[in-house]
Amino acid sequence: MTKRLRYMFFIAGFAACMLSGCKSLSPAEATLAAGDEVRLLINQNISDTAKAKQMIALIDKLELDMKLFAEERLLINKAIVEKNADYNATREDMQKLYDDLNDKSKAMALKIIQLHVDIQKLSTPAEWKKITSNKNRMGGL
Repeated sequence: MTKRLRYMFFIAGFAACMLSGCKSLSPAEATLAAGDEVRLLINQNISDTAKAKQMIALIDKLELDMKLFAEERLLINKAIVEKNADYNATREDMQKLYDDLNDKSKAMALKIIQLHVDIQKLSTPAEWKKITSNKNRMGGL
């Protein structure tokens, strides 16, 4: 398996974990825990403090985006339940809600992938290897 493909699988797993929660943590708690761990890895392994601050700012922005996405997802899910209970709702009404949810999910996945790319660009190959090593609990980025 190529490095790029392995990283893409990790990004997808990282996103799923952050969106759905890990172990018995709520999704919000899981997001904060994962973000805290990545921040710690960055602070421990990035020698240039300016770059480390940029990376942490990217993590902060991603956390905010993920919280907003989670709120939107809950609203859409609620709308789906309400439409499903409405016998007058058309298939097109339901499909529109599912399409909206799908579009928002794809946009969030792209943001996560872009974060991965941006942080990798800010780090040296040695720093990147330390951040993404399999020794840490989350597997890095």
